[in-house]
Amino acid sequence: MKITATKEDAQRILDSYKSRAHVEFEDGQLRLNGLPIMWARAELQYNIFNELENLIGDSAHSVIKRIAKPYGVSFCKLMEQGFVKTGERAARMEMLKDLCAENLAIGWGRIEFEDKDGEIIISSQTGFPVGQEYKARASRSKRSVDSYFLGYMEGFLSTLDSTSYMGEEVECMGKGDPRCVMVFKKAPGAR
Repeated sequence: MKITATKEDAQRILDSYKSRAHVEFEDGQLRLNGLPIMWARAELQYNIFNELENLIGDSAHSVIKRIAKPYGVSFCKLMEQGFVKTGERAARMEMLKDLCAENLAIGWGRIEFEDKDGEIIISSQTGFPVGQEYKARASRSKRSVDSYFLGYMEGFLSTLDSTSYMGEEVECMGKGDPRCVMVFKKAPGAR
């Protein structure tokens, strides 16, 4: 016996999600009734980071960061195309504001961008996904753990500004810090 879903079945589930899902603005979680929807993705990234770190050690950070960077590039290009389709110009400030809103809308937490002394600072009082997971498990890492988000943002910002950025997570909930903060600087030789 084969079982599959019809278009109507999928629409029924989608309508159910639409009517029951909401964003908790304070903690940045997308919830279905009271359950955090994105928790499974944060847990998945937590598990991937830990397993990779067990297999290859400190190099896990660089590997995950490298894997995520092309996704940031692609998403930036998709956002720019969306602005073009609406007849608007992709203004940098609007792109960053929309990225903050999208991050919150999908339940990844509240983030804010700041340009300061030639650096771009991304901070989250609610934490980035893997750092949140460490906090939820009352566990601590010796190093910053939000490698995926760091690589993703390197790709996004590098594409947005047409230059190469290198990022570092300087505060991380996964290490026990009260928030997560990433600092991005132009890569050596970048214009």
